[in-house]
Amino acid sequence: MTPKRAVRLAALALIACLIAGVASLAVAGSERRTSFDAQAASLQRTWAHDLAVGVPAASITPLRSRLREQRPEDEWWAPVWWTTDGQVLLTALTDDTNAAYAAAMTAQRDKVQLVLTDWQDEVTQGRGFMTAAQISAGQGWPDQLKAAGTPDMLASLAATWQQQLDTVRTEVVAAQQQAEIQTDVANAGGASALISQAGTALATAGNDNLDPGGISDLATQLQSQESSGADTTQTAGLLYTALQQFNQLVSVNDQLNGEMRPLMLLADQASAEDTPNSTSLQAQYQEVDQGFLADTTYDQMSALQVQVTGIQNALLADLAADQCGHDAGGGSGK
Repeated sequence: MTPKRAVRLAALALIACLIAGVASLAVAGSERRTSFDAQAASLQRTWAHDLAVGVPAASITPLRSRLREQRPEDEWWAPVWWTTDGQVLLTALTDDTNAAYAAAMTAQRDKVQLVLTDWQDEVTQGRGFMTAAQISAGQGWPDQLKAAGTPDMLASLAATWQQQLDTVRTEVVAAQQQAEIQTDVANAGGASALISQAGTALATAGNDNLDPGGISDLATQLQSQESSGADTTQTAGLLYTALQQFNQLVSVNDQLNGEMRPLMLLADQASAEDTPNSTSLQAQYQEVDQGFLADTTYDQMSALQVQVTGIQNALLADLAADQCGHDAGGGSGK
């Protein structure tokens, strides 16, 4: 073999080695790109699933942005795939994805646990006013909490349990109030005593031109129930409440009755002294005086009382200003 031929064969061998090396790198790059794309697609599917089961979009959107911005974009044959496989990025995104899911689970579980704790407190404090069905309703909640495997399942539990808790709280308060009324009815002397008090209230209402509300009908109904031996609990409670409300009306009426004459005297004094606002204040007094004679309900009387206080203060201020404006006179002194 001539030297020239030997050199040529060596060159061809070197070229063959280079081609084989490049081909090997290309194959490796292709495999890395294919593996990266498959794992990236898997992450995308995981993110879609996590969003669907309640992971906040605010936790997933930044991960999608990182994948889009940091992934190698060259084709499989590009040299970038000869030196990297993208696993650092994929591993970081996978870890952060798992952390986002765990954080969403923790946040929702904390909310559910708070409702469960509130329920347990309600049962402890209000057991005496709860039915057996109400008490047993929450006994299966701990097991339901353990079985909830996604954020939206936990959120659903929290919403459902909170609604049940709110309903039970309302019913417990009503039961407590009913028990208090029953105690008050007993302390007031029972149904017979309430009927007697109703008669007195109706007489007062007639004499003072006050609205007795439903006292008359309730007293008649309670008397009928008592005579027939029927359960008087509910009607007695309603009558007791009506009597308490009427007593409040009588109290406001009596207060106004004691304030109207002094108010009249102030208005007359202002008119006699011809204070700056006497005409207007005298008209306002006449208006509330007519209102006092005409008004019959607690709401009307309460509003009237506010007006009377306002007019009284205005009259006192008007008279005081008028006093300050008068000349006290010289006098000789001592």
